Amino acid sequence: MTMLEERPTKLVPLEQALKELDSPEAVTDRRARAAKRAKELAGDARGRVIWQAGSIELNKALHPLQRGLGWNPSAAETRAAEVEAGHGVDKLVFEQCLIHLRAEDMRDIYADPDRMEAERIWNAYCHQVSAYAWQQGNQSDAWIARWQAMIADRAAAEQYGDPTGAIDARLLRHVGVPYPQLPQAAWDTADVLPAAERENEYARLERKYGPRTPTTTEAPKRRGRK
Repeated sequence: MTMLEERPTKLVPLEQALKELDSPEAVTDRRARAAKRAKELAGDARGRVIWQAGSIELNKALHPLQRGLGWNPSAAETRAAEVEAGHGVDKLVFEQCLIHLRAEDMRDIYADPDRMEAERIWNAYCHQVSAYAWQQGNQSDAWIARWQAMIADRAAAEQYGDPTGAIDARLLRHVGVPYPQLPQAAWDTADVLPAAERENEYARLERKYGPRTPTTTEAPKRRGRK
């Protein structure tokens, strides 16, 4: 869907965003955030993080207390084991915070409003293309291959800043529906969102693209505010 990701907000393509998730810079930043979060955790919140790690990891952290200290360890030996186990639990909490933060960072990549907008637009277009492909019968494979080739040509033209009008015209003749154009496609796909999400998305699109103009109001009127 790279052809739909050249947006005013410079949305990073999904593949690149996922790759950058584990770049040295991202890992360094995440470790710093994990250290801060681990330090701030206390009480029940810290306890939940520890137990979520599982018994195996917790036993590893507490190993200094579980290994043999002799029948009558000295206070110094017991204290040393307690300190070592405490460090092990602190490390466990830090590692769990790292895991949680990476999951949150990945979730944020997919939940980026611009990315979700691009996904809606692309899915809506592919739904129309698929419906037309079914009509091609045993010629559908060749038909889809031609469509994919034109999509690739369009993506390359956008990448190099070349005009796409001629390719769009070929796509329209081939598919029967126009290639999505912004901001029209963004407004169109927002129109069919559930009522609970629709108004917020309208507001976001207006902040992003400006007020909806008469040329982009052909979609159904806003319905059923709830």
